[in-house]
Amino acid sequence: MDPLSLYFISQGVTLYYLYQLEGANCNCIMDWRHNVVKYFTTGILLLLVVIFITPAKYVDALLWIMYALSLVSLYALYTYVADLDKMQCACAVKGMYWTHTYLYYWRYLLVLLTIAAGVILLSGKSLRKVSGKLNIIGKYTVI
Repeated sequence: MDPLSLYFISQGVTLYYLYQLEGANCNCIMDWRHNVVKYFTTGILLLLVVIFITPAKYVDALLWIMYALSLVSLYALYTYVADLDKMQCACAVKGMYWTHTYLYYWRYLLVLLTIAAGVILLSGKSLRKVSGKLNIIGKYTVI
C-alpha cells in the first residue's frame, strides 16, 4: 500500500473520531479546533481523491494545496488531542481508547512528515521526482 493511501486511511480515522465525539453522550471540549480539524480533514480527503484520479503532471500543484491544508489541520489536531488526553475526557480517552491512542502518537509522526514535506517543497524540487526516487507517492507518480 502506498503512503497516500495510508494517509487517506488515517484522515478517515481522524474524521470518524471527531464525529464520535459529537455524540449526545459526549461532553468533551468542542472548541474551534474540533471544527477546524473536521472541515480541513474532509477537504484533505476530497483532495486525496482528486490526486488519485489526476494525471501526474498536475499532482505537484495539488500537493502544495494539501500541504497548506495539512499545516492548519496539524496544529489544531496536535493541540486538540493533547487537551482531550489532559482532561481525560471519558468518551475520547476511555470510550475510544485505541483510536485516541493512535491519534495521540500519530500527531508526532505527522509533525515529522510535515517538516520533511516542507523541506522538499521549499527546496524547489519536484515532489514527483523526489517521490519517484524514494517511492513516497507510489504508482501515481510518473517521472
